[in-house]
Amino acid sequence: MYVRPGTVLPVGAVDATPEYAWAEDVTLRAFDLADGADVVVRVPGGTGAGATFTVRREGGALVASSADAPSGWVLEDVASGRRVEASGPGEVRLELPWVNGSAPDVDPDQAAPGVDD
Repeated sequence: MYVRPGTVLPVGAVDATPEYAWAEDVTLRAFDLADGADVVVRVPGGTGAGATFTVRREGGALVASSADAPSGWVLEDVASGRRVEASGPGEVRLELPWVNGSAPDVDPDQAAPGVDD
């Protein structure tokens, strides 16, 4: 799957059926957000409550927040594979492993973690 840079893709916790609470335990996969980017992600409820998340890039970190997350959720930087978990509403910060906006060397023949699922 190709995902455009600057995208935050919500990925559900259940893959056996489409009938579940989509925002519960959701993973927000961030793809190459530019410094200063601010992305709003709305996850519908499915069989539960929906949630709105904001993910922004602040220099060498990704910061995500939600005032209405119904349960735990994860912020993941796809390029590095780093993740941080939240237990519900609130804010998390994920430090990126590089500085000055340059990503680490990546073999172009290798897919980013979880992208080819």
